[in-house]
Amino acid sequence: MEQQELLSTKEVAERLGLTVTTIYQYVKNKKLVPVYEDWTVDETMLFYESDVEKLENQRPTGYTTSEVAKKLGVHQVIAVE
Repeated sequence: MEQQELLSTKEVAERLGLTVTTIYQYVKNKKLVPVYEDWTVDETMLFYESDVEKLENQRPTGYTTSEVAKKLGVHQVIAVE
């Protein structure tokens, strides 16, 4: 059996261009499953690289509102009525 590469929470976030907090939300929402669900090392989880690749290929293409605001040089504002 071939050993799979493991990635830390931070490595996953960097690879996907997301924050660590977003990765934790992905775990909470079952979009990404850590290798060990009840175990962390130094407050980080480990993920199989193959699972991260699957998620990476499923992510929609395009820009987030934050990315658009940055490209346009404006602040991202949420209007509350």
